[in-house]
Amino acid sequence: MTRILLLLQALTSLMLMGIIWCVQLCHYPMFERLDPESFGESLRWHGQAITPLVEPLMMAAQLLASW
Repeated sequence: MTRILLLLQALTSLMLMGIIWCVQLCHYPMFERLDPESFGESLRWHGQAITPLVEPLMMAAQLLASW
């Protein structure tokens, strides 16, 4: 059982790392190209769009780490 939990923790962490790298290398540099007037709206949209991807993985990582 411990090996399965460790494997799930590793997979969850790797998936989160992939999302973080994608955001760092693609999304954040794109923000520099946005019009200053629409930046706030774009930032809110980004947060709403990425939360459904990140939140379940973060919750899974927390549960697995505290097991």
